[in-house]
Amino acid sequence: MRTEVTHVSLLGQPAPKCFGDVLQRILKAKSFWQKGRYGPLAEAWDRMTRELLGEEVAGATRVGEFRHGRVTIETDSPILLQELGGFLCQRLLERLRTMPAGRDVRELRFRLGRGGPTGPSQGRDE
Repeated sequence: MRTEVTHVSLLGQPAPKCFGDVLQRILKAKSFWQKGRYGPLAEAWDRMTRELLGEEVAGATRVGEFRHGRVTIETDSPILLQELGGFLCQRLLERLRTMPAGRDVRELRFRLGRGGPTGPSQGRDE
């Protein structure tokens, strides 16, 4: 008798195909990826969102990219994407710019994260 192994999708994501995919998901989930790449900026974002918006929102957002003064924040929640990109955007930008790690930030953008239900091509600034 032959046993078949099936790949189970977690959180709406396709099953990983190789060890590198698994490792990348683990690192992103644990925030090692963002803190290693953007260090102080990622920590400032995390601290600020915890103070202003609470633990749940801080845990659901992360710095995805910082280039030419533009910070792109990723979230896996379409609802949170709308709230952050709407009326909260200016308030968050002003607060971030008061922090040493955020003084070079000129613009905030938001998009669904790589693990989001619709994938990266559905983000606001793509």
